[in-house]
Amino acid sequence: MIHKKFDLLKQRKQLDNEAVTSYFDDVVNLCKEIDPTMSEQIMIKHLMSGINPDFQKELSRRESSMNTLNEFLKYAKIEQDLYDTFEKFHRLSI
Repeated sequence: MIHKKFDLLKQRKQLDNEAVTSYFDDVVNLCKEIDPTMSEQIMIKHLMSGINPDFQKELSRRESSMNTLNEFLKYAKIEQDLYDTFEKFHRLSI
């Protein structure tokens, strides 16, 4: 059962229209099911591996200063908001 959940975790990618909070909740829950004592740093690594590639670059720049899940979520939400804003702006300017 744990192996199956770990495979799910390794394959988990943020979907195109999936909110970062939904992706975050799903990955963190999987991590806790696999290992209730998993460190937040390891959970952040799992989150980073599957997050939207458009957010990865900016989040990678901050990764060394993200020591908690709350910090990760804060920065990921900022990236999501920026991405959504630029997408809307781009559609309006076409």
